[in-house]
Amino acid sequence: MMKKILIALVIGFAMFGLAGCTGTATTLDEYKYVTLKINPSIDFVVNKDDKVEEVIPTNVDAEVVVSELNLESMPITEAIDTYVEAAAETGYIDPEEVDNEVTVEVVTEEEEEAEKYCNMIRDRINRYFKNNGIFGAAVGGNFDEYLAKAEALGINIDDLPLGKVKAIVVALENDPDLDIAELVDMTVGDIIKLISGRAKENEVNAALKDEFTSAREELMVKYARLFELRKQIWELKTQIENHIGTDEELATLQANLQVLYDEFNPLQEAYKGEVTALRASFKAQSDAAREEQKAKRATRQAEAKAKFDAARNLAKENRQLRREIGKRQKDDEFDPFVTEEERSKPFVDEAQTIRKKYGSFFTLKDELVTLCQELDDFAGSEEEKNALESEIETKRAEFKETRKNYYKEMSNLAKEISKRVNQNQTGKENTNGTGKK
Repeated sequence: MMKKILIALVIGFAMFGLAGCTGTATTLDEYKYVTLKINPSIDFVVNKDDKVEEVIPTNVDAEVVVSELNLESMPITEAIDTYVEAAAETGYIDPEEVDNEVTVEVVTEEEEEAEKYCNMIRDRINRYFKNNGIFGAAVGGNFDEYLAKAEALGINIDDLPLGKVKAIVVALENDPDLDIAELVDMTVGDIIKLISGRAKENEVNAALKDEFTSAREELMVKYARLFELRKQIWELKTQIENHIGTDEELATLQANLQVLYDEFNPLQEAYKGEVTALRASFKAQSDAAREEQKAKRATRQAEAKAKFDAARNLAKENRQLRREIGKRQKDDEFDPFVTEEERSKPFVDEAQTIRKKYGSFFTLKDELVTLCQELDDFAGSEEEKNALESEIETKRAEFKETRKNYYKEMSNLAKEISKRVNQNQTGKENTNGTGKK
């Protein structure tokens, strides 16, 4: 029996925008973030005109599917139709299977708007499956993976809606330079807009994402002082904005801010230069990867299209088949909704245990920052400098190994919590008569 249909309505609420932002303010209903997951996973940034502003393939299979598509500037409805059809034609949706699923996640700031988009996407995908003879449906996603990533990043998720947690995590995945405190204070709409802008700048192919991320993290350790200064500047600017003391005290705060900027600005320029050079070094590899993905798409399409066309033709002639698929899709009246508290509470408790187990992950990071600063300011002998560099390399290797194991355990925890939630939902279905079968 196909899994019950549950479209996730993920609402992010934020009271304040980012202080000091310039340009036109983002209204609540301007930007939406839509995720479709089959095996290929893809994100759409949708603007106020309901058109796709940015397409973000989040894994290699999605790069394969979109390698010959131009979805940007399309109405979101057309983009969804095009993407799902391309996934079917390249074999990622199999007409011979009976449990095809497309997981849908929507992040926006108004419940009404989120519901509208979820219903629209559900209807279009379900209609597509029915008309093309594919047993499948749109399935709501859970957000445990974002809880895991947020916890790993040290984000306090207790008071944040799941939609905002996802937006912050996605923003940091696209640009780890971003400041978490600033993101928490932003509206969801502004975070989505920021994600769109960063995605336009980042042309690294998904096939090279891990390698690029690792190289960028090395730069972040090297420029640890830059991020420390940014935090101090943010805190001091907030203090100045809320200042109620004397003019003399205000002048002192402003002078202190300028001192921080004098150190911050040249560091920021140097860091940006190295990041730009890093992106450029990955460009040729990304271009080559895209050509390989185009070839893979052609191969998959040649293998899968005949089977897909046969299913489509059968559906056109067989009204009973379409009705049977439609019956399965009407299971969406069953709504085993799990509240944010039910979902996040067990995760938070067990995540804290893992964080304690890997306490060295956080202390090693601080130690690396301190050692790198010592190396920058080092004035001793060459022998002492070599010893310090050797210690840094040893710490860095230990840090990488600890980080890998920590993220792995957090990811496994997210999967386990998701499994428990799904089992709990099945129990509710079987015992309390919540939905219709």
